Amino acid sequence: MPRILVVGTRERDSGKTTIACGLLSYFREIGIRACGFKPRAGNSIWYDFEIVHDSFTQGRCYGKDARLLRLHSEVDLPEEVINPVHRLWAEPPSFVDHLQLPSFICDRVRSPRGEDIFIINKTLPFPHGAEDLLKRVKKRIHISGIQELNLIISRLYERSTRAAHEIVSKASEVVVYESYGDVALPWSGIKEVDLVLVAEPGYISAYDPKRYFSAFHLVEKREVSTRNVLELLKPMETVKIPPSIPRDRMKVVKERIDSILKKCGKFLKTIDEGKKFIVEASALEKIDNFL
Repeated sequence: MPRILVVGTRERDSGKTTIACGLLSYFREIGIRACGFKPRAGNSIWYDFEIVHDSFTQGRCYGKDARLLRLHSEVDLPEEVINPVHRLWAEPPSFVDHLQLPSFICDRVRSPRGEDIFIINKTLPFPHGAEDLLKRVKKRIHISGIQELNLIISRLYERSTRAAHEIVSKASEVVVYESYGDVALPWSGIKEVDLVLVAEPGYISAYDPKRYFSAFHLVEKREVSTRNVLELLKPMETVKIPPSIPRDRMKVVKERIDSILKKCGKFLKTIDEGKKFIVEASALEKIDNFL
């Protein structure tokens, strides 16, 4: 199955989601069933309150990126599968105890059973109006320390991501992985891809995936930035993206995607082969109830 990894060179607003959605729309138009997959994402209750409110009103929790990926994917899957782990951030206070939990309100995790579990930060000293939103969710695990969070992450998050990835893979002919921030690889379960596209303001660059992963492993640490990897590589192709108004942006991106994919002949061959595929259809104790 052909797979594309989309990463960015900025912590925010590098254009990853725009490129990923452009790819999904491009494949839809040429008759290929593609789906986006963003293993981890997050948004702020302050800056993204509209989407936070809309999702919590439904008893759900997802962000703008997951919603856009779902809208442009040909596969009919919910945001919680396309983005199995989503964090709702609060703005940190001026004083921060780095030994405590980070300043997040909750994590929403889609369990392997298809249920959404909310990991709620009990230590947050500033409510930010989230209490009423959280009353709408059913399955909760309250945590108060970093060791407790790490335990839950090790037991639940990875299994949840793998289960969601399996659903996406079985339902689609092409998977478009989108990273978060400037992280070079959003999930360790992505072992190989057919093409890497790097988004930065004004440009899309294509990189050889084998060389990209080799460079990644040379600088590998907990979270490798995309820039760390690109320092060791040269792009196969780069195209410019001019500034555009929102209603024209997707058209502009798809034109550039068409150009860059046609110049990556090996990848297009992989896509053609892919079209022939037939797709077949304590805190620890609390976690065990959901697995």
